[in-house]
Parts: sequence; structure tokens; C-alpha cells
Amino acid sequence: MFIVISVCSITHLIKAVHQLCWVLVAFLHQQEAIDFLEDAYPYTHYLSTYSGAITLVLFNSRVRWLLISINYADREVTTQVSSLSRF
Repeated sequence: MFIVISVCSITHLIKAVHQLCWVLVAFLHQQEAIDFLEDAYPYTHYLSTYSGAITLVLFNSRVRWLLISINYADREVTTQVSSLSRF
């Protein structure tokens, strides 16, 4: 969990710096910087929004195991989760 928390903290710090830049640029009326920050917003926003979930899936075997064990009716593959005591 340390990795997930670290990634979330770093990406939220990046978004906080981005928002601080918005305040400074708006105060100084720098139109070129405003245009750059508008273009960079989706990257910082989605990075901070989805980094936790992606990191959790990549680094946590329990989450991966639970995702793989979902019943797929279309493929006629059924796997039932009877206990999580394995973890």
C-alpha cells in the first residue's frame, strides 16, 4: 500500500502545483501561460484521478485476483470466489 499512497500523493502534489500556477498566472495576467495551463489541465486532472486505481491494479495481487475471478457469462467461464483466506 505504500506504493499506492506514494503515487497518489505525488500526483496530487502535481495537481496542487498546477492549481497554484493558475492562481499566480491569473494574478499576473499572463495570457500565454494561461493558454499553456488550459492545455495541460486534462493531463494533470486525469493523472491525479486515475493514478491510484491503476497503481492498485498493477501492484496489488489481491485486486488483480479479484478482477480476474469475475464471472464472464459471455465466455461461459465461471469462477466462484469462495473465500479470501488465501490472502
